[in-house]
Amino acid sequence: MCDDVLVISPTPSHPQTAGNRARIFNLLSSIGSLGYNVHFLHVKKESGDETAMQNYWADRFYTFEYQQPNNRIRKLNRKFRRRLRLPGAYTYTI
Repeated sequence: MCDDVLVISPTPSHPQTAGNRARIFNLLSSIGSLGYNVHFLHVKKESGDETAMQNYWADRFYTFEYQQPNNRIRKLNRKFRRRLRLPGAYTYTI
């Protein structure tokens, strides 16, 4: 099997100094052991060792700069939805 899998995570895979980091690393390693080519996109919400990640994942490592959503826009959206009696929207940061 040589299918590609892209995993997007705000949690870095390196170093594994916390449970969530070890969990993401082990999950990706397990997927890779099943024969998949794992590509890792780290959304930089939490800092990690980018050099170590680049060395481990090689050309299958990508980064994306995280920007906190503008609170004013979110508040306006909420007011607009209330006025029109629209159901609440669950917006996620990724």
